[in-house]
Amino acid sequence: MQSEGYIPEYDKNLINLVKDLRAEFQSPTLPVVVGELGNGGPEASGSMAAFREAQRRGVHQIDHAAFVTTHDFWRDPQESPNVSHGHYWCGNAESYLLIGDALGKAAIKLIEEDAPKSSDHP
Repeated sequence: MQSEGYIPEYDKNLINLVKDLRAEFQSPTLPVVVGELGNGGPEASGSMAAFREAQRRGVHQIDHAAFVTTHDFWRDPQESPNVSHGHYWCGNAESYLLIGDALGKAAIKLIEEDAPKSSDHP
């Protein structure tokens, strides 16, 4: 995200990373969840906005993948233990908890969508 020249390649690199991981683990439908780089909150501009869009664009080209928006989990730095570390969500435990919960729920949804459906027959 810090190097604007790399952002246009992010979606292609993400797609290739997932292909490589699935090949390595011999799991062609391995569920993949990507959390938005949402630190800083909803108001994103410049390279942050471009990077978030590249993340979303890449995930939407991958089967069995989910993109989780996280920017709403940003908390005011003054409510956080480390006000100067925006790249680390200012160390806000609530933000980390909400992100983990959302990522976990997205993973469960992907797994359940791929699970064989049980028969209604006795």
